[in-house]
Amino acid sequence: MIYDFEQRGFAVIERMVAPDLLDSLRAEADRLLATSDHRAGVRNALSRSAVLSRVARSGPPAEVAREVLGPRGPPAKLTVLDK
Repeated sequence: MIYDFEQRGFAVIERMVAPDLLDSLRAEADRLLATSDHRAGVRNALSRSAVLSRVARSGPPAEVAREVLGPRGPPAKLTVLDK
């Protein structure tokens, strides 16, 4: 993955998130979207959701980010879009 990222500027990671975790993330995104005043999505989702915050800080996406960036660069923002 690091090689792809360094050579192409991106890497495709298939099945990074387990299906059961993906289901809970979808449910949490739906919950946030249902309570949002904005038509297109929810900004600052890390501060609005303990579930999304936990996965962003210690779940599979965080592990990949640490592999690429090293220990620096904790997640700063997350926007949930209704597309």
